[in-house]
This record gives sequence, C-alpha cells and structure tokens, in this order.
Amino acid sequence: MAYPCVHPRVIGGIYSGLTIATEAAAFGASCALVIAWLRSGLTAEDFHQSIVDTLHSGLPQFMGGLVATMDLGLYGVIFFMVIIYLILGCFLDPIGIILITLPILLPMWKAVGADMIWMGMLVVMLLEIGLLTPPVGLNAFAVKTVVGDAVPLSTILRGLIWFIAVDVIVVALLIAFPEISLYLPGKLE
Repeated sequence: MAYPCVHPRVIGGIYSGLTIATEAAAFGASCALVIAWLRSGLTAEDFHQSIVDTLHSGLPQFMGGLVATMDLGLYGVIFFMVIIYLILGCFLDPIGIILITLPILLPMWKAVGADMIWMGMLVVMLLEIGLLTPPVGLNAFAVKTVVGDAVPLSTILRGLIWFIAVDVIVVALLIAFPEISLYLPGKLE
C-alpha cells in the first residue's frame, strides 16, 4: 500500500522551497509514526519505551569515557579519527559520515582537550579525501558527467591520485602544526 503523505510532500516541499529540510524531516517523521501506529498497532507504551531507550543511549559518553581511561592521548584519538574517516570516505557521502561519526568523536575530542576548530578543519580535509577515493568518489563521477565518454573513468581516477596526495600532505601538516588552522580564528578573538 502506498502512503502518499510521505514522499511527495516531504521531497516536494523541499524542492519547491515551501519547507526547509528540518520541517520536511519533522513532517516525514510524523508520517512514519502514524504509519507505524496504523500498520503494526504501535501502542503508547511502545512509543514511550522507544523514547526512553533513545534518551538513555550513552554511546557518545561511553566513548569519551573510554578514551579517558585508555589514555590514548590527543594523537591516538587523531589517528583513530583519520582511519575511521578514510575508511568511511570510501563508501559514504560526507553528510552521512558526519551524522555517524560526530556524536561519537566529539566527546572523544573533548576528553583529550582538542581544539574544536582544529578538529573541524581535520574533518573537512578528511571528508575531501573521501570525496575523491573510489569506489564512491563523488567528485570522480561529477567529472565523468561533465566530460562524458570523451575521458574514461579510469583516467579520471588516475588523475585524482595527485589531489589525494596533496590532501594527505595538508592533513599531515594540519596534524603536525595545528597553528595553521588556528591562526585566523585566533586573530578574530
């Protein structure tokens, strides 16, 4: 059975400019709640329990505490972050990676006393590398769309190696010299 309230109004509202993404998401979540109630007999007790379980989920706090007890230190956390972002960057888009990782990594950064601007710069650079690396490599497919059949995808991917190498050097410099990313924000204080 199709539920006409979900797709056209949520997506159509965003694309038409009538709603922003947050409003459309709230409407979509409301529709999902109504559908769950109609199809499976969602009870008030089940709904309450799901809210309580969500609020008691302490994974981010657990990870922050784990880092504090493991004594990984700042560079251990950065190493962990780089590995996670490089792996996820091969398979997911940047928004998906941010939504998955930030609730876990933010308490870890706070636990080691990392500067949030510096961490933000590292995240942006690591996401840029993810946009270049196959198999997803969204930038490679964007270039392929522009050039069409004139240039094979394998040639485009080989050309991206230089950009990945430069991005890796920039990440290494940002890790070695955090002042690079903190200089301009420091001047604004």
